[in-house]
Amino acid sequence: MFKILVLNIGSTSLKFSLFDMDEEKMIAKGNIENIGDGASPMTFVSTVAPPRKMSIDTRQGYGVGVSAVLNLLCENGDILRTFSELKAIGFKAVHAGELTVSSLITDRVLNKMEDYSCVVPAHNPPYLNAIRQCRDLFPRLPLVAVFETDFHKDMPDYARTYSIPFEWYKDYGIRRFGFHGSSHRYVAQRAAHLLNRPLDQINIISCHLGGSSSITAIKKGKSIDQSMGFSAQAGVAMATRCGDIDPFIIPYIMKKTGLNFEEVISTLANQSGLLGISGVSGDMRKLEDSYEKCYRARLAFDIFCYGVKKYIGSYMVVLEGADVLVFTGGIGENSALVRQHICDGLKTFGFELDKTKNATNRLNRDLCISKAQSKNKIMVIAAKEELVVARETAKVLRTSLDVGC
Repeated sequence: MFKILVLNIGSTSLKFSLFDMDEEKMIAKGNIENIGDGASPMTFVSTVAPPRKMSIDTRQGYGVGVSAVLNLLCENGDILRTFSELKAIGFKAVHAGELTVSSLITDRVLNKMEDYSCVVPAHNPPYLNAIRQCRDLFPRLPLVAVFETDFHKDMPDYARTYSIPFEWYKDYGIRRFGFHGSSHRYVAQRAAHLLNRPLDQINIISCHLGGSSSITAIKKGKSIDQSMGFSAQAGVAMATRCGDIDPFIIPYIMKKTGLNFEEVISTLANQSGLLGISGVSGDMRKLEDSYEKCYRARLAFDIFCYGVKKYIGSYMVVLEGADVLVFTGGIGENSALVRQHICDGLKTFGFELDKTKNATNRLNRDLCISKAQSKNKIMVIAAKEELVVARETAKVLRTSLDVGC
């Protein structure tokens, strides 16, 4: 059997999924929280074993967590008979600049990720930490980085180039990269499958909405524009990230407050967005609960929906019409109220929301939530980024190591 472990690394967390790639089936998953704090809670769910909750000591970092995961998988022979049955670990990596293609992790790959740690400080440093620990613990096990930027690599020059001195792009690679690539790739493929239409014959606007959000214009299966940019900070307002702002806000607020550059950047990344506007929370569920009684919570909610709607409108023009509008991610999949507010007024583009379907409890099902007479479809599709990472990891192994599958 051909099995791949997929890791999604957070600043203090580790999510894992084990796939049997013979059937492209997830057979186990779970997560570890508070890595580095000592007693870290771990949850584990499998298709062949009872769910488990336990605590492990992760003071030595991510490597201990990964070892605990592998030991747990090997405890049940129906999940992983032996450690050697695991063919690779795939990492849902974020940013390595012009290196976007899924790659076996080498010193060169790590150095490229290191170069962009200051651009995505919440993502690259913990990934680098986890990858290095896994290399030390499992030196013979192939490790693969599947970059979030890869799906957007074919954006046309006029969409990805900033209006800055061209030398900054030529000499330093500053351009729009785009992120959440695994998610947007999956929902595009899934939407085409559900509609029984070839992917290269439809246009899709994909809205990955969650604590981190992005919108992508997908023309005939390829990303041609994306709301995020050089970093994952750009685009619509997010849980704690500001999204798009005028760059001259930064020197102005430094002068007025006495904050230094690093403090302003930290505020824009960690205390802005929905949290900064509302003063309540960056969690959309809490904003919905406070919508009627708190002006700032309502303002944050409305700014978020308005921002997404603006991107949808602009991408309708860029695509010369879209056949499908897809919602995915934690907010996109679970907030009927957000979807309703975003879709309100989109009839002019051929999108008519069915409010009854929209309010349906999906129970992890993919649904079409547009009216029967709607010219174009509105869909809710569950994000399965880990499956894309597993597929890409298997592809790298086949081409780089000639491993049969």
